[in-house]
Amino acid sequence: MKLLIRLTLLSAVCAAVGALLCKHCTDPNDPECTLVEDIVCPWGKMCMTASVIVESPEHSIMRIYKDCVGRSLCASPGQRTLSSSVGDEYSLADVKCCNSPKCNDQTVPFPEASEHMLNRRFCPGCDSSDPTCTATVECRGDEDTCFTAEVLKLGEVSTVYGCGSDNVCGATQKLESLPFLEKLGTVSETPTCTDAPTAQLRRCLQCDDPTDATCAASSEVDCDANVDKCFTATYADGRIYRGCGRPSLCPAEGDSLLSVDIGSSSELAGAQCCRGDGCNSATLTAPVQGSPNGILCHICIPGTSICNLLVPCQGDETRCFSTAGTVEGTSTPVLGCATEAVCGAPGSLESVLLSNTQLTKPLSCCSGTRCNDPNRAADTTTTTAAPPTSTEGPGFFPDSGDFGDFGDFGGDQSAVLSQQMLLLVQQVLLYLQQLQSYLLLCPADQQLLLEPLLLLCQQLLLFLQLLLQQLAAW
Repeated sequence: MKLLIRLTLLSAVCAAVGALLCKHCTDPNDPECTLVEDIVCPWGKMCMTASVIVESPEHSIMRIYKDCVGRSLCASPGQRTLSSSVGDEYSLADVKCCNSPKCNDQTVPFPEASEHMLNRRFCPGCDSSDPTCTATVECRGDEDTCFTAEVLKLGEVSTVYGCGSDNVCGATQKLESLPFLEKLGTVSETPTCTDAPTAQLRRCLQCDDPTDATCAASSEVDCDANVDKCFTATYADGRIYRGCGRPSLCPAEGDSLLSVDIGSSSELAGAQCCRGDGCNSATLTAPVQGSPNGILCHICIPGTSICNLLVPCQGDETRCFSTAGTVEGTSTPVLGCATEAVCGAPGSLESVLLSNTQLTKPLSCCSGTRCNDPNRAADTTTTTAAPPTSTEGPGFFPDSGDFGDFGDFGGDQSAVLSQQMLLLVQQVLLYLQQLQSYLLLCPADQQLLLEPLLLLCQQLLLFLQLLLQQLAAW
């Protein structure tokens, strides 16, 4: 008898030693888990805390979950993601498992939106209200598993199908319901899991004839594997662009205004990114450029590394930018004004706005007049020569330091003078290019009168530029 008592006490002591105290939400109807209590976890189990997002057509809930769980849900300490999709119901949880006393007292951050984007994998996806199950559900995030489960709800057993993360079947066995989708019913048997099919390619509309500005005919094309959105844009002059929305062009769904001005050229387009095969069929309204907004940004003379000229930004162009690219085989810096949307979607530069430029350097944006000055960090010298006065033209301003110290060029006085004159000629050419765009706003009779004069000036300046280049080379 004494031996039996001793064995009983020893067993109780061993159980107490192997037990683990964990935090447990006392009210299952409280999504914030405001009240918690300490519970004893049996040997071999762990503490768990989870931050859960549950979405359906009726609601979107953020919920905190704390409990003691078995190895089917927490095979080892650490953090993991758990998700499941059934029809219109979806849940995603960031789960942390630990094995020290009350270690699940803290709350893990909620999942980011990027963690549950649609991933182009498809599984049968029906809830208990659809016994025939002819529908499919697109998986999200890391979901790569199709599951089938028998659920009991209101005394009736039915089959549900959906997507889940690779640990969904083990979690369902522990929770006795699909992870954090208790409203679908109680799972009566261990669900069956299989690998989801390979991700399908997104299909987007693309203009059949790239030279047709109206995009009168377009066809669906397969996009790259990393593309899940489609893109369309309408330029200020009515041209239309359609294609695949790769991540650098479409970081998010929705409408945006894309506009850049690099002095020698400018472009403005209203754009839209959407998710869905062939969803980029809409023809957007052509945008209208706003007035100068007071911000000045540095630009470069085309084909050179001279980037101490300024251009006035217009409308929503509130950022200055700098990058580098290859234009017709020549590497050159690219600076100018841009809208916030361009800075967030750098792929729009070479795809939509500067189609003749292939970027070779990451896009860098900044706020404030002249903030993209490429010489700001290195400019430690003081110029002694007085710069010539320049008249501000429409859309183009030379920087006050353009005609600085002659000694910067080196060589004799004639070579220096040639360099300065060449720079001036190039600046005037840019000015005439800007003036031509403003000429389009004039009445037709004035255009007929002024356009030949502008062309003559350009021809003379180009001839002078060639002479100066030869003189500088000598």
